[in-house]
Amino acid sequence: MQEKFFKAPRQRPRKPWVLAAAILLVTAPAASAQHVARMVVSTLPGFTPSSMEPTDGQAHAFMDFANSQIVVVLPSVGPDGTHNTLRFDVPNQVDPTVSWSVSESAPGRFLYTYSISDAPQSRQRTGRVSFLAPEHDATLVRSDSAPWAFAMEQTSVPDRSGTVSMAAMRRISWTDPNISPAKVAALQLSVASQYLPGFCAIELEGQVPHSVTPQALASLPASVASQVQMAAAPGVGAVRRTAVCPLYPTDTQKSVIAGNYNFGLQVLVHHGDLDGNSAYVQQLSSYLRNFLASGSAGPLAVPAFAPQSAAEKQIQQATTIALR
Repeated sequence: MQEKFFKAPRQRPRKPWVLAAAILLVTAPAASAQHVARMVVSTLPGFTPSSMEPTDGQAHAFMDFANSQIVVVLPSVGPDGTHNTLRFDVPNQVDPTVSWSVSESAPGRFLYTYSISDAPQSRQRTGRVSFLAPEHDATLVRSDSAPWAFAMEQTSVPDRSGTVSMAAMRRISWTDPNISPAKVAALQLSVASQYLPGFCAIELEGQVPHSVTPQALASLPASVASQVQMAAAPGVGAVRRTAVCPLYPTDTQKSVIAGNYNFGLQVLVHHGDLDGNSAYVQQLSSYLRNFLASGSAGPLAVPAFAPQSAAEKQIQQATTIALR
């Protein structure tokens, strides 16, 4: 989405919580397990019957949305007179439920746990789970014993916590090394960190038989290899669920964290993961807005209404830890 910038009549300092809200808008576009898994954004044009008839003698790459595949139409022609094609599966046909929790496992240290189950109608089995965390968090470690490979990979994504200048994010990931037709059920993954929780996007990718491997990229014509690589980059074809991740150093301004939570509640309500008519949700949203409007003076008030649903209880726990 192209951002438009307008010249304001008077320059005003940008509030840090506004940045946090904008960050969440980018990172967590979908949270509900009832949503149909599909790619929302593609860097490739859509595949149509006319795509099979290139006239410039070059290879071209397209996105077949109906089959969730990247299609490369080659300039060579087969025995039937049609152009040869290569197809690569996009891992965005998972439909998982993700539940999460955060707790203080030791003074100043927090345990983040994620439970993942594929829905029966999921067209793909979840094979990779990841989220972005600040690279400056040297305290983050794996804390589960699942038989999935764990990795922390550097990215060029700017620091989304808004706390360290010129920093970047790391991709924290778990990948199943085994191919299995069985759906994932109650998979438990966790990390421990001294960083405070903030809303983020958990990205889930399915196991596919024909993925875009480095070997496959090397065999493609140079004119399309970079396009295919970009379309198949980690997270591009992923399904996203909203959760909390270790995002903020303990000395982060409370206004930054409160902005994240204020907007996070709106995202969850919009996607049906929270009941917007709940007395607890309405009161917490009101308290967060007032907290931000007051310049984040004093502690955040605790809602008088007790959280009722499991999601409300986890949000209360995260809010207590992050904004105490």
